[in-house]
Amino acid sequence: MFKFYSFCAQITLNYSRIYKAMSHKTPFLYILILWIAGLLFANLLNFSIYACFGFLLIALVFRKFKIVSDICLMLAVFFCSSAYNKMPQLKIDNGVYEIQCVCTEVMTQGNVIVESGNHKFYLKTDTNLNLFYGNKLLLKGKISEISNASNIYAFSYWNYLKKKGVYHRIYPIDSIQIIGQSRNLIFYALQLRKLLLNKTDTLVGDKNVNAFLKSVVLGYRNDMEAETRDLFEETGTVHLLAVSGLHTSAVYCFINFLMSFFGLKNRKARLLVIPVLWAYAFISGLSPSVVRAAQILSFILLGDAFTKDFTPVNSLAASAFFSLLLDKYAIFSLSMQMSYAAYTGIILIFPLLKDIYKGKSKIIRSIYELAAISISAQITTLPLCVYYFHFFSLTSFIINIAVVPLTSYVLYIFLTILCLPTIVGSYFVFTVEILYYCIIWLVSIFRNINVVLTNLYPTVSQIICGYLLCFALLQMFLKRNRFYFRLSVCMLSVFIGVSLVHQYTLHSKCELIVFNLYRESCVVLNYKGFYQFIVAPENDRYRSQYMPYIVGYHLGPLPTEHNLKGSNFESLNGIISCSGKKIRIFNESINTDTITDYNVLIITDNITPDKVFTNNVSTVLPEEVILDGSNSRASITKWQTFCDTNKIRITQTSEDGSVKVEM
Repeated sequence: MFKFYSFCAQITLNYSRIYKAMSHKTPFLYILILWIAGLLFANLLNFSIYACFGFLLIALVFRKFKIVSDICLMLAVFFCSSAYNKMPQLKIDNGVYEIQCVCTEVMTQGNVIVESGNHKFYLKTDTNLNLFYGNKLLLKGKISEISNASNIYAFSYWNYLKKKGVYHRIYPIDSIQIIGQSRNLIFYALQLRKLLLNKTDTLVGDKNVNAFLKSVVLGYRNDMEAETRDLFEETGTVHLLAVSGLHTSAVYCFINFLMSFFGLKNRKARLLVIPVLWAYAFISGLSPSVVRAAQILSFILLGDAFTKDFTPVNSLAASAFFSLLLDKYAIFSLSMQMSYAAYTGIILIFPLLKDIYKGKSKIIRSIYELAAISISAQITTLPLCVYYFHFFSLTSFIINIAVVPLTSYVLYIFLTILCLPTIVGSYFVFTVEILYYCIIWLVSIFRNINVVLTNLYPTVSQIICGYLLCFALLQMFLKRNRFYFRLSVCMLSVFIGVSLVHQYTLHSKCELIVFNLYRESCVVLNYKGFYQFIVAPENDRYRSQYMPYIVGYHLGPLPTEHNLKGSNFESLNGIISCSGKKIRIFNESINTDTITDYNVLIITDNITPDKVFTNNVSTVLPEEVILDGSNSRASITKWQTFCDTNKIRITQTSEDGSVKVEM
């Protein structure tokens, strides 16, 4: 016990030392952490900007007391973020509004995001109406909140829009008029990209090569064949098809190489790279991921040029802080999370890997350093990939080492071709065609030997513990002392403990899940690590809606010989009882004449209240009624009236998504 307290004291002492060192070298890192904390709690805490000014005043008064002053400054940043990032409230009713708005994003044809005032809306239009970025629209319609009708672990369109800051949708009741065009920097960037896309069509006749070049160089993926996209997804190289930080970094490395070749190695001379990075961002249509990468590299170059005690992590944190200052919803963007995770890996892990190779060959060293950069980025993005995509390719490290350099050469050559006159550029197109077929050949080979871990559903706590473990291991390799070794062992123990508790929790659940399927019913029993379909869907077209829950909870099929009557549990003909709680499922195949008292009724197949509550039924009413997606609007209306009259809680999967009934 004494050793434990001694270790805790050592942690406190080391943290104090780290704080003193890092607060001087990386002030933006602390500002960023506090700003993110305030952003996440913005809608939970009702603080005004005056709280920020109050803590700033206290910090000034007690500036001689460093600890008090630092704590007050931290609280000032937190409260400032909380007040600044509060989501604007929108009061709506059932009336019809005349709305003037601007199209800010075309997700797919007929599905756009528009902005009016300080609010964003989702708008579904006729596919014949071709909308583009910056179109000014005039329409009449109703506004309503977007309901979260998703199923557990399945794709949630509500969550996807929420991360973009979209909480409401517009239902147009008349034709949509395009009344003008907003001309800003993004509009002109997209117009330039459109010209370059047309030039690509003129230069490259091969349909597959054409689509690949548009995607890799200009960030236009609409022409990409599904078969090609699947090939890259299965091998863990799909990030090559989307213009991102990888491509921007490739441009940076190329320009940096040219400057070194011509003898421009001075730190301030490297600032000439910044305009080139932003020029590439402009021709890619100012894609958020490319803009973010250009911003990160710009901050790093500026910090390196003008700061004596330069710390790349501080520049990275400053870049993230200003990104969130401009767009508070960027924190929820997978693109932003992946970009900063990758650059963090390159900054922290690459220097360790770089020093491992001791050879003198410049060619081998260049290849090794490229591989080390790729591995560094993949290590820090691995937890995010597993969390969002639920799989990980064990061979993706090797595949990326082989394919990334070739893709970089494609980028360099085709950007040069686009800068040349069309007649001259057409003579060099064969080079990128050869490289394309080499890339496809390599990816196809790796596809046959690809080793993939699938059905991975980590929790947020596991991801956080994983990152803390990586940080402890990194510090152990850098500092090489016992403290960080012990901290690494401690974090590994916490990670294992969290994983075991999560696994135990999953396998001790006893619950019923009512899924939201359009015109279908699906009710699944989760019984202590096993599952059974109480009501099974008629076909497999909805597997993507209910299987993620079964896979994510690591459930196995309930054995036929399993005794369900154990532990006060019973399931028979749509009647489920456990620990004194009774649930009844009604559908067309179940007789409604033998009804007793139930806590929860699950209604399917348009069964109406008059069929359930007949004269010979007990007058004891249920506590809750659950309506699944197989019920029509007319049936739902009848149940709403009945439940409102009798003060019964009603839940609809069409509005609330899949419903859990704990037992």
